[in-house]
Amino acid sequence: MFTQTRIKLTVLLAVILIVLYGLLSMVAGTVVNSLTIGQVDRSLRVGAMGLLRHDSTLNESLREPPTDRNPNDHYSPHLAHSFFLVGIRSMTGNVLASNDKTLMQFVPFPVNPMGDASYMTWRDSSAGYRLRLITVPVSDSTGSVVGFLQMGIDISPQLQVLQKFWQVFLTVGIIGFLIALLAGYYVSGRALRPIYKSWVQQQRFVADASHELRTPLAIIQSNLDLALSHGEQTDVEVLEWVSNAKAEARRITRMTDDLLTLARTDGNETMLELVDVDLLQLAKSTHELFMPIAEDKGVDLVLDDQTAGRLIVKGDYSRLRQLLVILVDNALKYTPASGRVTIELIAQRHRALLLVADTGIGMTREEMTHAFDRFYRADQARKRESGGTGLGLSIAKWIVETHGGKISIQSVVGEGSAFTVIL
Repeated sequence: MFTQTRIKLTVLLAVILIVLYGLLSMVAGTVVNSLTIGQVDRSLRVGAMGLLRHDSTLNESLREPPTDRNPNDHYSPHLAHSFFLVGIRSMTGNVLASNDKTLMQFVPFPVNPMGDASYMTWRDSSAGYRLRLITVPVSDSTGSVVGFLQMGIDISPQLQVLQKFWQVFLTVGIIGFLIALLAGYYVSGRALRPIYKSWVQQQRFVADASHELRTPLAIIQSNLDLALSHGEQTDVEVLEWVSNAKAEARRITRMTDDLLTLARTDGNETMLELVDVDLLQLAKSTHELFMPIAEDKGVDLVLDDQTAGRLIVKGDYSRLRQLLVILVDNALKYTPASGRVTIELIAQRHRALLLVADTGIGMTREEMTHAFDRFYRADQARKRESGGTGLGLSIAKWIVETHGGKISIQSVVGEGSAFTVIL
């Protein structure tokens, strides 16, 4: 599915780039062509206007020559030495004089020359070049138009340059298309990577949640079946089976709450209510909450305050309390009797450090890598008998990161673990 999507995105990106490149090429080509032809037209106009101002023989050339006279006799030195094709035409378009009478006979004449000058492009298929022509009306002393001056220049060199320009654009376009395909495939892969990762995580999350919920549901069902199917059981036995079912029901409730929390975090639906929170007071209340559990287990739970007073941070009180509860509860679960769990607070410049350390079973390097993964349990000591859901540390990490902080683990197998939170 993702491979097909990646290919489609690649093609789409390449097509968009090619279309944009084609449009830019057309605009650039049009501009260059317009500038080139415009420069030629200006040169033609300057030449024609100069010839009209300085050539006194034009009016004479406008008189129809006798039939026994060479038409090329009627031209001025300007016509003879100009690199332009120059011709004098009558009102009917007949060529009266030209510096190239043969060629001039084939040059088209505008049907209705408009204004003070008109321009056109003519291609000589036999000679293989193109002429850019200007046709300018010639007036006598009374201001009446008596004929036309027509000048042309070969623009084949300019058109060859434009042709090479288009060839370069085409070559660059083909190379650009190939590069766009490769770049699009790479970029689309990078863009889809977090989506793919999220999809895989979601699939694993659903599978793990289904697996985790299946076991307590099976336990509840089996215990209730036992309570209902045995008519000779004592009240104590029935109470035990019902108590087992109730314990698993509570476990499902806790897991459901944790799953809902993580689901909201994935959808960015959880909003924090930021207030001033005294971490020291929060740590003291958490310490008091877990003291009975620690004493019952024979674990020494210590609060080490190095703040010398209040330690205020900006955060969500309920979420920060949940963070402390998760870390302390996790430490107590995996610390054997006669062990020690320490809650330590350190005030630093512009930040607060919270440390929850234990002398429990510890973790290997690989276990630390996956400690914040959902439903992860390292070994038998971390399985269902501990009462955990495998979601607590995932939630703890989310709480810390949502507050703009960092959480890290240091652990040695057989010596204990230490969770450090920076807020």
